[in-house]
Amino acid sequence: MKSKLFKDPIYGYIDIDVSILNDIIDSSCFQRLRNIRQTSYSPLYSASMHNRFIHSIGVYFLGVKAFSAFRDSVATKFGNIIDFEWMKLEKTFTLACLLHDVGHAPFSHSGENFFLNENGLNGPLIYEYLVSVVGAKEFEKDINNFYHIQKVAAPHEIMSVIVAINSFGTYLEDDKEFFARCITGYKYRTDLTFEKEVKNCLISLLNSSIIDVDKLDYIIRDAFMTGFQSVSIDFNRLLSSLTMVKENGKYLLAYNKGALSIIENVIYAHDSERKWIQNHPIVLYEHFLIQHSIKCVDKYYSMKNKKGKKNRLFSYNSISCDGSDFKEKGKISLLSDEDIIYNIKNVCGDEITNEYFTRNSRRHPVWKSEAEYRALIVGDLGGNKLDELEFSFKNIEKYLTQNCQKPIINNSLIEYCENELNELNLDKRLLAKDKEDKNTGLLDIIRWSKCLKDFASENDMPFDFVVISANNFKSGFMKEDIDNILIDFPNIDKPCYIKNILTVLNSIKSRESYFYLFYKRLDGKKIDSKSLAKHLIKELMK
Repeated sequence: MKSKLFKDPIYGYIDIDVSILNDIIDSSCFQRLRNIRQTSYSPLYSASMHNRFIHSIGVYFLGVKAFSAFRDSVATKFGNIIDFEWMKLEKTFTLACLLHDVGHAPFSHSGENFFLNENGLNGPLIYEYLVSVVGAKEFEKDINNFYHIQKVAAPHEIMSVIVAINSFGTYLEDDKEFFARCITGYKYRTDLTFEKEVKNCLISLLNSSIIDVDKLDYIIRDAFMTGFQSVSIDFNRLLSSLTMVKENGKYLLAYNKGALSIIENVIYAHDSERKWIQNHPIVLYEHFLIQHSIKCVDKYYSMKNKKGKKNRLFSYNSISCDGSDFKEKGKISLLSDEDIIYNIKNVCGDEITNEYFTRNSRRHPVWKSEAEYRALIVGDLGGNKLDELEFSFKNIEKYLTQNCQKPIINNSLIEYCENELNELNLDKRLLAKDKEDKNTGLLDIIRWSKCLKDFASENDMPFDFVVISANNFKSGFMKEDIDNILIDFPNIDKPCYIKNILTVLNSIKSRESYFYLFYKRLDGKKIDSKSLAKHLIKELMK
C-alpha cells in the first residue's frame, strides 16, 4: 500500500495510507477540523492555537502503535483461542481513532452542548439518530442500559459517529457497531465471547475514564503547544506495555510492570493541566465569553420552518457539506469557529461578545485561584455555611444563564427578579409548595445581588459582576477506575490492582465546587479581595 508522511512537531513523521488520505483526511468534513480550536487556553498561553485536525492525526498515530502492541501481546499469551481477523479489527479501530472528533462543534467542548437543542438532534433524539445510523440491536440495547444507568456519551462523540458513518460508511464494511462503540465508549455487555472482550479492551484504548490514546495525545500536545512545564511522558514505552489479562473470569486491558512510572506521569500531567490551566480564572472567563457568543449566534439563526419546528444552527446539516438554509440569513455549512467569530463581529454581537476581541475591557477575577479562595473564605466558615454560600452563587449563575439576556449581576438582575417575584405571587395556578420554592430561590438571588451592590456602592465601583462556577480540583488518583488499573507481573500468577502497589495514588476527597467572581475595573482600580470576602461572610452570618 502506498503511503504519505505527515510531519508532526511531537511524533515526527506519521505514515498514513494514501487511500485514507485521499478519501477521508482530504475530505471537506475532515478538513473542517482545521477550523475547530482544540482548547480555549490562548488568553493564558498565546501559542496554544492547535486544532482538532492535528489532534486527530496524533490520536491515529498513537492508535496504530497501541493496536500493534496490544495485538502482539494478546497473540502471544492467548494465541490458542484466537479465532477472528486482526486486520479487520485494526482497520476499524484506527479509523475510529482518526475520526473520533469529526463531529465536534465550534470551539470544541465550549460548543458541543448546543447540539442538544429543542429540535432535531436533541436529548434522547440524538441517541435515536445514533442507533438508526449504526443499525445494530445489541448496540441499541446497550445504549439504553448505559443511558439510564451508567454512561452517557458526549454530544461530540455521538455526532462524530453519525458524521463518520454517513460520510465514510463504505470504509467500515459491516463493522459499524464496533466503530461506534470505540468512539462512544459503549462496551459490549451481553453474551461476552472472547472476541467481544478483546473488542472491549480496544474500546478502552480509545475511550476510557483514565488513560487512552485520545487523552494521551491531548495531554502531550497541550503541554507542548502551551509551553506548560509538565512531566515527560514516554508514550512509546507506555503503549508497548499494553497487554490483556484474565481476572475473575473476564479478559481485561492491562499494562506490563514496566509502565508503572509512565502511568504515574500521565496522571500527574493530566492533573496539572486540569488544576493549573483548565481551572484558571482567565481560561474560565474565556469559556464564559465563548459560551455567551455561541448562544447569541445560535439564537440569531433559530427560526421556525414550515412545520412550526425550529431550525437550529447546531445540527448535523450545519456541520455537513450540505449545510442548513436560514432563508434571508443565508446558508451555513461546515460550521466552525470562524462562523461564530464572523457573526459576533458583524451580525449579532453585544457588550459581552465584544470582550472576546477587546482584552482591556474584560472583567477581572476577585480571587485568582482555588487556593486564594480557600484562604479568603473557606477558613472563616463552617461546612454548612460554606455550602450555603456556594449553593447560592451557583443558583445565581444558573438563573442568569437560563433567564437573562446578559448573564451579569447588576441592577437589571435585581429588577428582573423582583418583577418575576411579583408575577409569581399573583399566579394562582402554581401549587403552594412550588410557589414557596421559587419564592425562596428568587429572594436568595436578590439578597446576594444586593449584597454585592452595597459593596460596590461603598467602594465607588461599578455594580457589575459575573459569577462562574468551577470544580474543586480532584486528583485523578482518587478515581475508582485508577484504583482498578491492572498491572501484569510475569513472575506473579495474578495481575495486581494499582491501588495495592502504589501508595502514592491515594488522596483525600475535597469539596465538589467553588466559584469565581469577576468585576469591572474603573480607571484601573483593583478590588480589595479581602474586603469583599469579609462582606460576603458578614452577609452569610446574619
